[in-house]
Amino acid sequence: MNIIFRLKEQRLKKGYSLQSLSMKSKISKSEINKIENNLLDPRLSSVCKIAHALGITLFELFEIDYD
Repeated sequence: MNIIFRLKEQRLKKGYSLQSLSMKSKISKSEINKIENNLLDPRLSSVCKIAHALGITLFELFEIDYD
């Protein structure tokens, strides 16, 4: 099973820049950038803040590949 984090895809779909998502979620721009580039495993609290800022559910941030 592989879990794919779709943060960048969802951010761009909603029309947010890194800066605007950072301001809305109160998570630093550099942290969001690191999460998007798989350089940082986000805390659940950060993922919840990001989902809320984007106006989506946690499930919409992830894709699960069962192969």
